[in-house]
Amino acid sequence: MICFNAKELKGSRLRCLIMTSGGRGTVAHNLQELIQHNGVVDLNQDTWAPGGFLEPKEVQLNHATQFFPEHERDNLRDWWLVEGNRTPEWDLVSTFAPNNDGDGIILVEAKAHHSELNVNDNCGSTNDLNLIQIETAILEANASLNGIHPGWNMVRDGHYQLCNRFAWSWKLATMGYHVILVYLGFLNAEEMGDIFHTHEDWHEAVINYSDGLIPATVWGKQITVGEGSILPLMVSCDQQSSFNG
Repeated sequence: MICFNAKELKGSRLRCLIMTSGGRGTVAHNLQELIQHNGVVDLNQDTWAPGGFLEPKEVQLNHATQFFPEHERDNLRDWWLVEGNRTPEWDLVSTFAPNNDGDGIILVEAKAHHSELNVNDNCGSTNDLNLIQIETAILEANASLNGIHPGWNMVRDGHYQLCNRFAWSWKLATMGYHVILVYLGFLNAEEMGDIFHTHEDWHEAVINYSDGLIPATVWGKQITVGEGSILPLMVSCDQQSSFNG
């Protein structure tokens, strides 16, 4: 038996489960729409999580045996934590084939209303050693990205989720992966209140939210990091029926 809390059956959580439900061909098509022409999601080759309503668990990358070998999962955990093994959860993760060959990972952060873009979002760890380690990891990513494209100012607290999303994308890129980081805005989620009505609403909200932390000019541009890369995309979807980006 699979049980859901009421809050999981609305907003972005519900829509991510809908997006990954159905046959493999349907899900691969949905994921392909997310990344557009920037690679290929193959229904026969690629792996994703969650797996719809029957496999709804969100992904912590250091536990993701379907995506990374053990030594890479250990590397990710040790980079982020001193103690324990709980790392940020992702709304949706999938493999894909990059246009420039190599291994590709799609990381999705999904939102369905303005309040989810929280400027007072602080790291929730209560472990002092982990807090220092997480801050070090984010600052390491920030320094590296500034050397490639000036204008980064990522922090641990204040915009924690935004900054950890880019930091994790950077870390995977240093490991040779081609990462597509999708900021996905679900439109017209009427049950949520302060919603995004159009792609322009979503784009403006993300730009305002990330102002001063993430250079606005990196969206839609591939950032080369060693043998890997990061491609940040802003994409919107109205109840699965149409994608924009």
